[in-house]
Amino acid sequence: MTSINSLVGDHKNARRRTDRSSQLIKESLQKYGAARSIVIDEENRILAGNGTIEGAKEAGIDRIRVIETDGDEVIAVRRTGLTEEQKVGLALADNRTADLSEWDQEMLNRLGEQHDISLF
Repeated sequence: MTSINSLVGDHKNARRRTDRSSQLIKESLQKYGAARSIVIDEENRILAGNGTIEGAKEAGIDRIRVIETDGDEVIAVRRTGLTEEQKVGLALADNRTADLSEWDQEMLNRLGEQHDISLF
């Protein structure tokens, strides 16, 4: 196990949490526990999951388990001990937090100029 505080937020993160999105992430983690993976690089910089880590810290989660991979496999998190109601709630909360977030258009434009990214 590693301390959550060893992770470094991504200064190029183009996704911005709204207050509602941040609150929902925290509430979901408190109610259902952790169930989502994030992506970090070799320097512990968060490439995907910045909002999850922010919410986890606020929810009092202080440990992370790191699984190393070279990208040739999908990492699944098997979440056990949930009732059917909790499973549905977790799935809905997970999808809804993305809906409530916003894009930082300035950062997207900057990243598009600096890197060959054809997603946007």
